[in-house]
Amino acid sequence: MIELIAKVIFGVNATMLLVLAAVYFVAGFRQQERYWTSWWLSSLILGVGLGSFIVQDLLPRSIGVLLPNLMLILGFGLRWRAAREFSGRAVSNLVVIGPAAGFLLLCLLPPFVNAYGIVYTLVNIALTTLAVLTAWEFFRDHQDRLWSRYGLAFAYCLISLSFGLRVVQGLVEGSSMLNTVPRDLTLLAHLIVSTVYITASGTFALSLAYERNAAELKKAASHDFLTGLLNRGAFEQKLRARCAAGVAKPFALALLDIDHFKAINDQHGHAAGDAVLRTCARIFRDHARESDLVARVGGEEFALFFEGANTSDAERRLSRLIEAIAQCTMGYGGRAIRVTVSAGMLHCDGAADFDTVVAQADRLLYKAKSNGRNRAETLAA
Repeated sequence: MIELIAKVIFGVNATMLLVLAAVYFVAGFRQQERYWTSWWLSSLILGVGLGSFIVQDLLPRSIGVLLPNLMLILGFGLRWRAAREFSGRAVSNLVVIGPAAGFLLLCLLPPFVNAYGIVYTLVNIALTTLAVLTAWEFFRDHQDRLWSRYGLAFAYCLISLSFGLRVVQGLVEGSSMLNTVPRDLTLLAHLIVSTVYITASGTFALSLAYERNAAELKKAASHDFLTGLLNRGAFEQKLRARCAAGVAKPFALALLDIDHFKAINDQHGHAAGDAVLRTCARIFRDHARESDLVARVGGEEFALFFEGANTSDAERRLSRLIEAIAQCTMGYGGRAIRVTVSAGMLHCDGAADFDTVVAQADRLLYKAKSNGRNRAETLAA
């Protein structure tokens, strides 16, 4: 009876994996992302591997032992690769293929040929390790607030725990094992856990990809494509909200303009100009605090919002920023490019009118440019 139930669950899990392989294949065909290939290929291999367990007794011993277990190890290696690719990290083929190749070589050695208990233990050690590594890959970037990461990490931790318990079973009962997976209650428990894992990992993998796409679209709508800073619309929306809140908290608004930027484009080309914009944006971002806002509001014009800064602190930070730009040598195409910026900054002790704040900061910017550039003009409102 246990064997019949086990075969039914094996079949259900294999079918689910093959369906997921088809879904991942279609998703990868539409989006052309590398991790979809690893996901659908791993699901296909795992599905065939689980299906092989159903007919394991009918296969020649060497094939019945090698094929299903080899596919499980390779399938989980590909799952680890998919997790790495999803995060944009480098992939080592040694981790993907190494465990499967090592298992194959061990099974060909005389001490392991007739010792299924040892093979069973080694397989589950490999699967436990790969599942834990994959759980970590999905969890390690949780700062991006994509909540499906937690579901995926949980699914892989759950299946790794089940594999780990089977390692213990192999160590305790290995000497009495025959040439197939033991058909007992521990197998049924593991298959039920596997069903939960397949369902959860499949659902959360699709959900995670959707969440990231949605987050990227949202960011694209509010951030400048070239520099990664807030764009004008998003910056103005946040600044308007700050001014409308009427909170009596000091702040400073600085508008900055790269001096003679047109000459840079004319002398070095627009690609060099883009490189200068990206470098300046990085410096602005590096000098900003977590509560500050940094935006590109025009071609070569940027804006900084210093939250909670008093007048002297805001002036000191702006001065350091202008100096950092002037001292930075920006290289492009083997050529050194030096730039400066001019700035106008208005400091307010509390609530202020948005249009008035922006207009005054803009006038201060043009005053700085007319007074020689590479300087800041400031005013306390």
